[in-house]
Amino acid sequence: MNQQAIMKPGQFLSMNKDKIFRLKARDYDEEQFLMTAMALFSENDKLRECLNWPQGQMSVYNAMKQAASTGLSLNPMEGKAALIPYKRKCTYQIMKNGYIELAMDTGRVRFITADAVREHDEFSVSKTSDGDTFIFTPQKKSRGDIIGFFAFVKLDDGTGFVSYMTNEEMDSHRERYSIGYKYSEKKDEHVWGKSYEGMGIKTVLKKLLRNMNISPAITAAVTADDKSEMGEITEEMEALQEEQGGESPNEMRARVMNNEQETDVPIVGDGGGPVPFE
Repeated sequence: MNQQAIMKPGQFLSMNKDKIFRLKARDYDEEQFLMTAMALFSENDKLRECLNWPQGQMSVYNAMKQAASTGLSLNPMEGKAALIPYKRKCTYQIMKNGYIELAMDTGRVRFITADAVREHDEFSVSKTSDGDTFIFTPQKKSRGDIIGFFAFVKLDDGTGFVSYMTNEEMDSHRERYSIGYKYSEKKDEHVWGKSYEGMGIKTVLKKLLRNMNISPAITAAVTADDKSEMGEITEEMEALQEEQGGESPNEMRARVMNNEQETDVPIVGDGGGPVPFE
């Protein structure tokens, strides 16, 4: 292994600190943010593995830039955002509580919630000229299977907004926008496979907040999460697509992200400048 490529978490984060925080969209404690990130790496062998090779370092760099743009806590106990290692690469995921925090921080939101709807729950939505309202009464026992997901936001002026997605719409979204899941050989190990309910709740909430466009911080968070969801295209994905036919992973990314490219690279040397990755 190329020894120059191996980096300690503290060294890597310290050397790239200025570049990581360049796109931050709101004020927060940068030092506390970095301390939490370093604690995650110290406790997670798979995250540290990502720093042992150039492509893994690039994935950590991009994930940390996305995380820093939102400033959401990476503490797993808070359920706001996470660094997720998979196949020696790192991705950034924003969770339900993260979107709720960003919405409440705008000062424009009075109430916000999101949940899964099951077949025996009572759920209905009313859309009027004065805004949206909903009724949601979960059954206490035997709620049944998930049939959809909803999110609701009430602004300070009392106007309500509801977004609802059926299971079929959520599955279609997953297939259309998650490169990692679509081309994964072990779908049960992907975050969509391990936490379908959690990803569904987050997705419908993100959809609602995207359409409302109530703050630059939320826009930055949605953009960061979109990039993470699109994932990284691998040779294995391209090979699988050739067998299956249809839209290729590269075409899929270009469609969703407008072919946006990452042009900068993390610093991995001894202060002598960036080391280009092959």
